[in-house]
Amino acid sequence: MATNFPTSIDSFTNPSSGDTLDSPSHAAQHTNINDAMVAVQTKLGTGAGTIGEWTSFTPSWTNLTVGNGIQFFYYCVIGDIMLITGAWQLGSTSSIGTGPYFTIPGGYSITGDAVGASKHWDVTFGVFSGYCDTYAPLSIVQPGAHATGASFATTAPLSAIVPFNWAAGDVMYLSIFMRVS
Repeated sequence: MATNFPTSIDSFTNPSSGDTLDSPSHAAQHTNINDAMVAVQTKLGTGAGTIGEWTSFTPSWTNLTVGNGIQFFYYCVIGDIMLITGAWQLGSTSSIGTGPYFTIPGGYSITGDAVGASKHWDVTFGVFSGYCDTYAPLSIVQPGAHATGASFATTAPLSAIVPFNWAAGDVMYLSIFMRVS
């Protein structure tokens, strides 16, 4: 019997102590279980690709120069949900342009909903809240800042002066989850 997984759950014969091991045969029983286990392991993955395993990656930024800054980012895929978390600390040769963004890792494509937050820490003035947005056709993540409008909060793309004048030592943290394929 070839395995039915992941389309459906396999149904195996559990032998008892008095069975003659001929329906299925002892060899067939092992073959069936081995086939099913290979299918499960293939689905779950191994090493850095294992479901639920955090994998480090280096974002390829547009409109942001890492320079001698420090960044560390990780992603994890569980089913069709990708989680990304990380931080970037500006160095003396780092810079930020208007609307920085990066492509999601692992060759995945964004297929749906995303929710994300960013936090921007200015060594002089403290923490400013923000958001992370995604754009499905391009599979990109774009952090931004919360701004205040007339009587409600709005959003604004990051820039060299939003949400503050970025300088060496300042840090951007982000955390986001999205549906991918």
